Amino acid sequence: MKERREPWYWSDTDVDPWGRKLMPLSYLVIAGMFAPFWLICGMLIVQAERAGRASFPIQELAAAFLAAAGAFGLTVIIHEVGHWVAGHKHGLRLLYAMFFGVTYNVKERRLTRVPGLTGALGAVVFDRLTEDLPAFRSMLIGGIKFNLITVPIAAGFALIPGTPELLRIFAVATAFFSLGFALINAIPLRLNTTAVSDGYLIRWLKHDPPSLKRQMDWSAQLRTYFFCSPKDWDLPALMDKHASPEDYPFRQMLRLIHAQDQNDPRMVGEILEEGLAHWPRGAPGNLTGSLLGEAAVFFTQTVDHPARAKHYEKRVKRNLQYPTLELAPLKVIRLVRSGKRKSAETMVNSLVRSLDAAPPALRENVQRRYAAMLESGPPQFTAAEWNEFCQSRLGDA
Repeated sequence: MKERREPWYWSDTDVDPWGRKLMPLSYLVIAGMFAPFWLICGMLIVQAERAGRASFPIQELAAAFLAAAGAFGLTVIIHEVGHWVAGHKHGLRLLYAMFFGVTYNVKERRLTRVPGLTGALGAVVFDRLTEDLPAFRSMLIGGIKFNLITVPIAAGFALIPGTPELLRIFAVATAFFSLGFALINAIPLRLNTTAVSDGYLIRWLKHDPPSLKRQMDWSAQLRTYFFCSPKDWDLPALMDKHASPEDYPFRQMLRLIHAQDQNDPRMVGEILEEGLAHWPRGAPGNLTGSLLGEAAVFFTQTVDHPARAKHYEKRVKRNLQYPTLELAPLKVIRLVRSGKRKSAETMVNSLVRSLDAAPPALRENVQRRYAAMLESGPPQFTAAEWNEFCQSRLGDA
């Protein structure tokens, strides 16, 4: 009997093995992207020696590095503009545009902060992606195309006679960075379950579009449920609606959120233990990261089990590219227990402000949960007591 192989985008580990094999190639491309810095240093030093200057050209180097940094920023912007142009051409509506931590809400025409985007260099968020997968694919390719188009334009500008030195440096760096960005995003790389290149998503769309669509739909639906109070949910109806085996991670997260809203620590623990024991390898990275983050918080706040909490915390960092939201509760609890309540309150206020664009029900849920963390006392169970409870209630060691 032939051994059953999982789809290429699943993995026994937190990092896709196929994408991991290409990591050395990505390092070479990144090194090539930063070649302009070394060329600039060499050019300026040679020029200084020819001019008979004994001192190192610090001012020239500083100006050249600023020009190269500006070229890098322009490259990121060009890549995201390529996504936007391609998406707009296929009828996708832009919701958010983010560059270097600054997010613009297109609908409300104001700057805002969107959790999960703050760590990225650049990002554009569209609507209806899962409803039009060909448009999604064209949108992904658009960023790569724009970077490739930029390469000859920037190189040609650098070769124009009489171009000022700093502008030539800026143009050369833009050409290098644009070529590197195009190559990095064309290679199907996967750093963890959420940090993937455009090429990885393009390959996924080619091999198994229903699977990608299902995972993206899960994420969108879960956000929808997060944006209202669990008190308004009809949980049995939601369970029936998502009764298929593929929806198991989605059902578990709904049950977990509902149990937290009911303030039932034993039920929260049971759902976590069940989810950790039966979590499928193909679950979306954000759901996996959320479950692991909740487990790390539970085994710190409710159960005194530092080893398990640390284990799940490490897995969150391996699974998510920007695990700020998932690990924030853990940091708040640790600050409170170490006597740094002021620092914990400052962190909570910052987190609540980051949800200024979210619906009121979501902000109220988050505020209520963090308020409970600020007043949390010692854990309710020791590790031994929790293991005993699991053996008697769950039949699990």
